[in-house]
Order: sequence, then structure tokens, then C-alpha cells
Amino acid sequence: AAPATELMYSLRRALSVRFSLTMLAALLLIALWAYLGARQTLIEELDQSLANGARLQAVALSATGSLPTIGTLDRDEFTREVNRFLAVRNAVGVPLQVNTPLARDLPFDRQAFESALKNKVGRSTSTWWGESVRSVYVRVSPDAQGAERVLQVTASLEPLDPIDRHL
Repeated sequence: AAPATELMYSLRRALSVRFSLTMLAALLLIALWAYLGARQTLIEELDQSLANGARLQAVALSATGSLPTIGTLDRDEFTREVNRFLAVRNAVGVPLQVNTPLARDLPFDRQAFESALKNKVGRSTSTWWGESVRSVYVRVSPDAQGAERVLQVTASLEPLDPIDRHL
């Protein structure tokens, strides 16, 4: 009778451990799915905000011929207060105008740029000064000489880091 009791106890313990591990794996997968879904939603919202800002700036650029410029804030202050780096690029990608001197060396994504030249919104994520940034590229009206131009609007993803930590 003793070996049968030990066998039942061992079987119960094995089933309990399997069940616990299965539940742990399931909960981890659900948590990962929720995190990735929330992060994707934040990126999509940022993309929409950047694209809308780009369209507004494109209209202003067409009307005035230049970007509004923001003084000489340091990079951290600019990211915290404004977090929109703008660059108008010519048909080969060289920056013609920027809204801050900091934007002169924005990362350049050839594929997103070429999408914009084809009247599609180009999007990219890259690293700039050691942080992740998200860029949107939109075609703007040609300049007075008829040269093609693309507006790049870039935002640091650093403000999303505290949200990521809470997720």
C-alpha cells in the first residue's frame, strides 16, 4: 500500500509542476503579447502625429518657403520641450533647411526617402546620438526652381522609455 501512495503522491506532484509551468508559460506569453501590442500602438500614434505635423509643415513651407526655426536649445532641452526635428532635403537627400542646427546631422534612411519621392509616407527607426529616433518622410511641393524636396520630421523615442518601463 505504501508504494501505491508514494506513486500517487509523485504523480500529483508531477502534474502540479507541469500545470504550474504551463500556466507560467501562458502568462508570460500573454504579458509579452500585451506589451508588444501596447508598444506598437504607441509607435503608430507617434507615426500619425509625425505625419500630421509633416503635412502641416509642408503647407507652411509651401506658403513661406522656409521652416520655422527654434533657437539654440541644447539637445536634451530641445527633445524635452519640442521633440520635432525638421529637415527639408533635396532630391538626393542633402539637407537644405532645418528647424534647429541640431537637425543638420539627422539619420538618413534612403528607402523611406525614396518612398516619399513616390508620394508615399516613408517611416524609419534609427539610432541618433545613442538613442532611438523615429522619422517620417513626406514629399513637399517643389521649390521656386522646380526642384523636388522631401520633409523629414524626426522625434526621439526617449519620452516613450518611462511608458515602456511601466508596461
